[in-house]
Amino acid sequence: MAKICICDVKAPKKIIDSLIKRGYEIVPSFNLNALNGGLKTHPDIQIFKIDDKRVIVEPNTLEHYKSHLSRYGIQVISGATILDNKYPSDIAYNIAMIGNSVIHNLKYTDKNISNLLEGKKRINIAQGYSKCSIVTLPNGFITSDVGIYKKIENEFKYSLLIENGHIELSGYDYGFLGGATGYDDKLYFAGSIENHPSYELIHRFLEGNGIDYVSLSDEKLVDIGTLMFLSDS
Repeated sequence: MAKICICDVKAPKKIIDSLIKRGYEIVPSFNLNALNGGLKTHPDIQIFKIDDKRVIVEPNTLEHYKSHLSRYGIQVISGATILDNKYPSDIAYNIAMIGNSVIHNLKYTDKNISNLLEGKKRINIAQGYSKCSIVTLPNGFITSDVGIYKKIENEFKYSLLIENGHIELSGYDYGFLGGATGYDDKLYFAGSIENHPSYELIHRFLEGNGIDYVSLSDEKLVDIGTLMFLSDS
């Protein structure tokens, strides 16, 4: 069984090396030049993961991801929306999914994704960058966005609101913890969560809900557009 991680092609080497040591095969993201700054290479801007065997991608990235993922038996489906660099023209695929619930500014959700969400509970929020803003866990979430927290906290078993900022993102004042994490068998942090000012709160929250976590480097947390895990099993 192959363990796969779609990862920002510009992610720090320590993070990539740490994932490889843990048995992951790395699929580099596409450099989507239509977008701004660090967002150009963010997987969660370009891709929506339906499940371990299916992803929907921005049309200009289709051949890139097919060339990397088809050999694992993963179906790569083209989205309908071509992204542009002005918000909200860059958010169609940046969707958070927790269990059977999909969280997004639904007005801007890619229509091909919407067509595949039958049976899912759809939760509309004002924030377009929902995946960036939300650490998705099996039955809950972490966010620094007060609006998101208030809107969805009662939808899930557990939730945590943390301090904003303290995460690097190229071209921006700061990034978001959702974009600096990915959940597989445990929660992986792109950098050191121990150096975040909300660490003790996060540690107690994860420990209390039986969620293991790993810091993939000893450097500052960096928003790399989510560590997107897949499997060929």
